[in-house]
Amino acid sequence: MKNEEMKAVTTEIEAAGLDWHLNTKGRHPKVVFTINGQTCQMTVSSTPSDRRRGPLNARAQVRRVIRQAQSASVSWH
Repeated sequence: MKNEEMKAVTTEIEAAGLDWHLNTKGRHPKVVFTINGQTCQMTVSSTPSDRRRGPLNARAQVRRVIRQAQSASVSWH
């Protein structure tokens, strides 16, 4: 996968044992996945400007979304 930010997001989702798909409608791609019946979307930059921090920030963000959705069953869009 060419985009390191996208790779970081999808790797974390797969590590949590979740399935995902890519929605490319619109200006930025969105990684869509489901946790406890709740659909979540993570918007990912198609061309990250920060090569080092971009993937790390994306990884932290998806971990927060998964953790919060699993504990509170809250939908994040």
